[in-house]
Amino acid sequence: SIGQYFYSTSCEGIYVHLYSDNDAKLRLGNQKVNVSQKTGYPWDPSVRITVSPENPGEFTVFLRRPDWCPNANIKVNGEQMNPAIKKGYLTLHREWKPGDVIELVLEMPVLRMESHPSVRSNCGKVALQRGPLVYCFEEIDNAKDLNDIFLVEDAEILVRYDKELLGGVITLETKGRRRDTSIWQNKLYQPETTKKIDINVKAIPYYLWANRGLGEMLVWIKTE
Repeated sequence: SIGQYFYSTSCEGIYVHLYSDNDAKLRLGNQKVNVSQKTGYPWDPSVRITVSPENPGEFTVFLRRPDWCPNANIKVNGEQMNPAIKKGYLTLHREWKPGDVIELVLEMPVLRMESHPSVRSNCGKVALQRGPLVYCFEEIDNAKDLNDIFLVEDAEILVRYDKELLGGVITLETKGRRRDTSIWQNKLYQPETTKKIDINVKAIPYYLWANRGLGEMLVWIKTE
């Protein structure tokens, strides 16, 4: 049934719901349409879609624009398009011919996501998301006591591709702060101190956690 998650059809045309390398054969009206996708998504925001109907025909290709994507750039056969959006889908209506190519680039900013204020355990915290992927922090990258880390609110978040990490992934790196543990000297309590140290923090995609040994993991992290 996986093909039905990627594509569906109606009397208007073809709906593209998901993006990944694939080749599909769809029936639209009285003819078959071959659709092929080539992409590095979700790391790379570019998707190349080849549409090949058996015969030239007029119909609409609907491309899903996810909520996390503020802007999408689209070309058809190298020509810039400015499609209308219909219920979350970019609409491309034209006469399609075998071998027509759609070039879709989905803008992928790093988002600091918040929970509803009623989710008390997440108040004052954010989770990092890039494209469709939520990120997490692991002890192996950021040392223990992850709950004592604060993200610097206005710090730039760097997007880096690490080809050596877990088969090649995009990581997020930014500035953080945490309390200086050297001043505690085995005390359980002491008067409040404002002394914090600056640190670099690193996040990996959530789906990859627990692949590098035992350690803490955190998705929702405090910010200041």
